Amino acid sequence: FPVTNPAVDILQTIIVPKGVTIKFLPNTILRFAPNTSLISFGKLLVEGTADKPVLFTALDPKNYRGVVAIVGKDSIDSHFSNAIFEYGKEYLLNGIYFSGSLAVHDSRANIENCIFRNNKCDDSVNIKSSNASVSNCFFKDNFSDGIDFDYSGGLIASNRVENNGGDGIDLCNSNPLIIDNHTEYRDWE
Repeated sequence: FPVTNPAVDILQTIIVPKGVTIKFLPNTILRFAPNTSLISFGKLLVEGTADKPVLFTALDPKNYRGVVAIVGKDSIDSHFSNAIFEYGKEYLLNGIYFSGSLAVHDSRANIENCIFRNNKCDDSVNIKSSNASVSNCFFKDNFSDGIDFDYSGGLIASNRVENNGGDGIDLCNSNPLIIDNHTEYRDWE
């Protein structure tokens, strides 16, 4: 199912079932009501461009949205290119804790040329029990960690992490290849 409407308001959490693929085209804007999320057990293809990114944001920046997440083997090979993720926070669904504004659980994904800013969650991107590539992304002014890999592998390359409250790159029992990243931390004094 391609999403072609430039602006879509998400008023309740959307669960995408196994076997369904959703494609987000350039210049799509998804505005989420407070504490609502997009959780996909199928594949997500986010295909923005440098001049027309896909935007995942909150209807009201003072009331954070939940997460965008992919879960399980039917979501394998989801792709996030030229997207902006902002005003996200953690989300809990049926006992699954999603700690990242973008969360990848038990899957495989490619995340490239994305911007993560002003998220109020434990991680801007959380990769859990998965294999993922996170490359050429920019993480700025997020509450805690920029990139967090838990029990995962893959690639973390050419990212820039600035002014985040936690770790630039956080690894827990993970072994991704890490190449040419730049991190700057907040001056708390």
